[in-house]
Amino acid sequence: MGTQVKILVRINPNQVPKQFGAQMSRKPSQFGIDEEDLPDLIPTIMSCSNLELVGWHIYSGNNCLDADGIVENFQLMAERFIRYSDLSDINPEKLIFGSGFGIPTLPTDGQLDLQAVAEGVNPVLDQLCSHTRINKSEFILEIGRWIVGPYGYLLTSVIGEKSSRGVDIRLCDAGFNNQLAACGMMGSVFRRN
Repeated sequence: MGTQVKILVRINPNQVPKQFGAQMSRKPSQFGIDEEDLPDLIPTIMSCSNLELVGWHIYSGNNCLDADGIVENFQLMAERFIRYSDLSDINPEKLIFGSGFGIPTLPTDGQLDLQAVAEGVNPVLDQLCSHTRINKSEFILEIGRWIVGPYGYLLTSVIGEKSSRGVDIRLCDAGFNNQLAACGMMGSVFRRN
């Protein structure tokens, strides 16, 4: 159509702090571009006249309840944002930080120490803001699970019942497909109660 589309590239990093419950790095992923392939692909992306690379997105892991792990993750993301902005010679408009803020899912889990996160992450962001390529970028914090996870409920109705080998079972109009990760299906790695 002769238009130019602004894009962000999602980077699949080759490193994530060990404290993350589910790690999205160092393994095959359907999302984004593997970090080790990115240097070879940037020229191809930049040569596409209908694309304008305007930023980066990293989502390297989630459900981290350790403030030091989150701070380390922000340091790793900041390093990559600078590296690939320099390599592609862009001043990014947007940088999306997949924060990985965790929520307690077991009775033994503690709450994420937000004060410690802020004390560690703010200097990383301040330093990133001082970089000449990044100083006008919009920072976007991706924290969906942390916001809604503790407040979500699945409301269902019992629509039938049966007995199977001496166990009474209730049939509902919703099932594990609505809360797949919570049920541990499909190879889920999330800790859960």
